Amino acid sequence: MLNFRYTIAAAAVAPVAANSEAVPSAASRGPALSLLIVASLSLLVLGLAALHGTIRRRPATGELEALAWSDSLTGLANRRRLDHDILAHSRHSGPNAVIMVDVDHFKSVNDTFGHPHGDAVLRAIGEMLANQIRYDDVVYRYGGEEFCILLPNTSTDGARVVADRIVKAARSVTLPDGRHITVSVGVAASSKGDVCLAVETADQALYAAKDRGRDQAVTAA
Repeated sequence: MLNFRYTIAAAAVAPVAANSEAVPSAASRGPALSLLIVASLSLLVLGLAALHGTIRRRPATGELEALAWSDSLTGLANRRRLDHDILAHSRHSGPNAVIMVDVDHFKSVNDTFGHPHGDAVLRAIGEMLANQIRYDDVVYRYGGEEFCILLPNTSTDGARVVADRIVKAARSVTLPDGRHITVSVGVAASSKGDVCLAVETADQALYAAKDRGRDQAVTAA
């Protein structure tokens, strides 16, 4: 609508500007010049408004792009972003470590306290994970109560240090009945840039942690 008004104003200015030079006397030229000035000012105002609208729309577009890469519940990166980043990291041959995290007995949390409290637990775990990593590391909500962390240029030993820290930090998240949350964690790394394989291997290590009693981290052999 604004662009339409801008076009109409511009069209109105053109004949006035053309005819104003053909008016013979200053007296008769006065109204024409006044109309030209008013139309020109209107054109300027509409043009500035159009520019302002364009500038204001840019952040909104950026916000939409950010939402496309984010998990709506936790605010972490989502699975779509993970798939994108796996391809990006796989183009480099440097070491990449992966940590997979799963909240233990999460179904019982939902069954006992309800889904709203279960959502609050997931948000708390997501915040806890984000506090345990470096600036270049990324936490993703992998699905349900499972999370993934990519650690570029990190060895298996370095990732294991982070994983042990995560296991300990998860216990600070408590339930209404006083019990604390625990997580099972799997760790893997790839020195050849095959991040997809590292994710699968770390996921297998995570289930090994569950088989061994949960509330612990297991490093892939």
